[in-house]
Formats: sequence, structure tokens, C-alpha cells
Amino acid sequence: MKARKTLRVAVPAGIGVVSLGAALFTPSLANAQDPSLPIISRLELVQNMLSAKQQPYSGTIVATSNLFGSVSSLVGSAIPNVTLPQGTATINVWKGAKDQLRAQILNASSERDVYVNGTSAWLWDSSTMSAVHVKTNAATSVSSTISGKLSAIKSKLSAAALDPATLAKDIIAKVSPYVNIAVGQTNYIGGQAVYDLELVPLESSSLIRTINIYVDANNWNVLGVDVVSTSSSTPVLSSEFSAVNFSAPSPSVFNFTPPPGAKVESKTLTPPLGSKAGTKMQGNQVGGAMAKKFISSSSTPKVATFGSGFTSVVMTAPGSYQSLVTKAGPKYRSLFAQVLTSYQTPFGSGKVLSTPLFNVMVLPNGQMVAGAVTLNQLAIDATMGYKA
Repeated sequence: MKARKTLRVAVPAGIGVVSLGAALFTPSLANAQDPSLPIISRLELVQNMLSAKQQPYSGTIVATSNLFGSVSSLVGSAIPNVTLPQGTATINVWKGAKDQLRAQILNASSERDVYVNGTSAWLWDSSTMSAVHVKTNAATSVSSTISGKLSAIKSKLSAAALDPATLAKDIIAKVSPYVNIAVGQTNYIGGQAVYDLELVPLESSSLIRTINIYVDANNWNVLGVDVVSTSSSTPVLSSEFSAVNFSAPSPSVFNFTPPPGAKVESKTLTPPLGSKAGTKMQGNQVGGAMAKKFISSSSTPKVATFGSGFTSVVMTAPGSYQSLVTKAGPKYRSLFAQVLTSYQTPFGSGKVLSTPLFNVMVLPNGQMVAGAVTLNQLAIDATMGYKA
């Protein structure tokens, strides 16, 4: 396969820890300047964050997504029953002992809760008066495995997955070889003084401008994560505490009893539980994984990958766009017509779908090329895998 027509300054994901260390040992030129906080190096801040002990707390997380931009409203208009993860959610959270967690999403008329207490967990939805009781039959915590094992109810666990500390550590582990790291301006998140750890992609073709990780200056816990695209100064993805209290919640907070009349379903998880929980994203798929999910289907099985890190791009086989539209059926065809606009590709007239964080290009032969990169980079990568 031909080499990609861009200059790469990336290190394989397998030695990401070494890359992170090398990047951090150089003193940062963008140290925190808030006089209320001591200046700290990048290396020291990352080490403190990664080694911080998780403390009991209670608080409120505000999670915001503008991932799909104007496409979200088009989807809502064309298909009323389909919604994209867009807008703002407010989540109340409690963290107790090692295996105690509760997350609660409230709206005007209902609430959804996740209760995790050791080897037992409850998922409650008041709008449907339904509960799912999850248990393990071994001394293994539900919290360490539940998101990867219960695909049927995974959407109901999304609130628990928005924990900024979990997001931050995943980001550091996956993208460290592909970013410049600096310490930005200090700030206040959830009423706490924080350092801002800034991750800036190495390559200018990335649609990500910066990832900001806000680290509590007192206990080094992560209190917020923002992802800012090159098209806007405001985050397209954000998960931040609006308020947080680092004191142990009452044990009763993590207990749940279904109300009378509730529909209850039981599930049991069996060991080995930790070996396959969740799916780890390889370093060379950071940018392309989301696009790959968007364009892949059983009718487009062959997907090639170009590049690495934030600028990885995926490309499908000829005719895959037509197959996707056919499989989608009449209900979705009008949506494709609305969200895709005409675009002159290197091979003739095609189409594009542009969002704040990823682009999709449809070539004249029906191949699709997609990634979290500029349209110009997609066009360059298209020449690597185009099949006449």
C-alpha cells in the first residue's frame, strides 16, 4: 500500500508511555499563572493526576455534546423518532467506598438511576417503572465490568461513563504520542481551583483544536474534560462538575428498593469478568474509530485505514455508499439527501457530510472516506485508496 502523502510525527501506541514521558520532561512554556496556585510542570501534573487516589464525593456533572452540529436538527426534522447525542445533560453522582457508585439523571417528569454497591447493581427508569437488577456470582465488583458486559442495557449506563476522571485517563493512555502537552491557565471547576492540562494534536489537519483536562489542585482528581474543535471556541464535548463535595456520602445513598408495581428484570454476570470488559481503542484509530462506526455496516465489510492518531482516516470499498442507502430504506433516504452536500473531489463530483469533529466524503464510485480531519486531508487520503 502506498505511503500516506503527509508528514507523520507519531509513535506507535505500544510505546505511548515512553512517548508521554519524553514529551513531558521538557519544561512547559505555558505554565499556570494564577498566583493562588504554585507553578507546576507538565510531568508533575500528569504524574499527580494518574497516581491520585479516588476519594469519596458527591456532586453534579454537566455533560454537553455538540458533536453533530446542525446535522442533529436535520435528523430530528427528517426522522422524529431518531435522536443524536446532542445537547446538555445534568447528572447527580455519588461515589462512596471502592465499589459504591450512584448516577442520577433527572428531567421534568422522570428520573433514571444507576446504583452500584459491591457485587450488586440496579438500573432504574421511572418513566417506564422498570428496574434491572445486576448481580455477580463471585467476589468481583459490578462497577469494573458492567459497561462491557451488558450491551442490551448499555445506553442506560451512559451516565456512569461520563465520569471526567475515567475519560481523562483513557484520553492520556490513547493519545499521548500524538499531542503536545502544556499547562494552561488555572481555573475554577465545581467551586474548586484546578490546573488545566492542555493536549494539542501535533498535526494541523486534525479537527480537534485542544483537549482540556481540569485537575483539582488539592487532591489531583479530574473535575472536567473539554474537547474543542477547530470550528468553534466552545467545547463540542464537555463533562465538568458544576459542584462537588469531597466527603463520604451516606451508605444509604447506594441502596435501592423497587417501588410497588415496578417491573423488575434480573441479570447475573459470571466470571471471568474483567478480561473483556469494554473495548480498548488502539492508538492508530483515535480519529477514525468514530467515522468507521458511522459508515460501516454489513454491506460495507472492507474498510481500509490510513494515517494514525487523531488524523487516522477510514475508507470503504467501491459502491458502499449506494449499498448503505439501499439498506437504510426509504425512511432514511431523505435524510441522506439533507445532510450530504455536493463537493468536488479529486475524482469528480461527490458529496460530503461535515460536523464539528468529523467529516465524511463520498467519492463518485461510491467509496466513502471519513475521519476527524479536514476535507483537504480526506481528499489527499482518498487518492491512496481510490479504485476506478
